[in-house]
Amino acid sequence: MLSRILYKREIDKDPAAEAKLVADYRAKFASPCQAAGEGMIMDVIRPAQTRAMVAMALRNTLSKRETRPPKKWQHTALTGNALNRTVIQNP
Repeated sequence: MLSRILYKREIDKDPAAEAKLVADYRAKFASPCQAAGEGMIMDVIRPAQTRAMVAMALRNTLSKRETRPPKKWQHTALTGNALNRTVIQNP
């Protein structure tokens, strides 16, 4: 867990303080409500609603299409009849 990495020195000095440090870290940084308040996530959903929310999100992506970016280079010499032309020189 990240809190054990962040507070490694304190935990090494006093192993009994580990539970308090982990609880403080969770209350300050690992709360979904805290993350929603900071704008990191858009919505907090209940576990019973997870399936319905994921299904709705997938349904919304069915009509989405990804467009390709325009080509940077066009090889006009290799397109069309340029490949089929033969050069005949008069002797």
